Amino acid sequence: MSGRIVSPSNVFFACFTAYRERDYDKALTYVAPDVRVEVHTRGAQDPSCGIYEGHAGVRLWFARVDETWAIDEQEDLSAVVNDGDNVAASTTAYGIERATGVKVAIRTAMFLTVRDLQIVELVEFHNLDRISRAVQLMTSEE
Repeated sequence: MSGRIVSPSNVFFACFTAYRERDYDKALTYVAPDVRVEVHTRGAQDPSCGIYEGHAGVRLWFARVDETWAIDEQEDLSAVVNDGDNVAASTTAYGIERATGVKVAIRTAMFLTVRDLQIVELVEFHNLDRISRAVQLMTSEE
């Protein structure tokens, strides 16, 4: 990792950039070997929904996302908030759902915990009602 990676939000940016460039090996350098990823989507039919553990689990998650969505435009990172070891981020990805051919804009909220400059936990939401509720819960703790 670069010497510039000095905060949890920088770890997120570096991992997000590597993922967006589909450099999964580089993305995993910012992920702890015992990471836990929890993905909540709009519906159970989305094969990326679930819990993934470790680097093998993260690779499976990446593969399932790639099987489900053809992201044909750059993913926008619209907000990142850092609070100690925790990072909250909001993204929008544009592309096509492979099963239907329908163009989509996928809004995502991510909540990460970073320790020793590696992501140790990530929870991702694609359902706007759940995103709104998660943000309400987060802001009410302040």
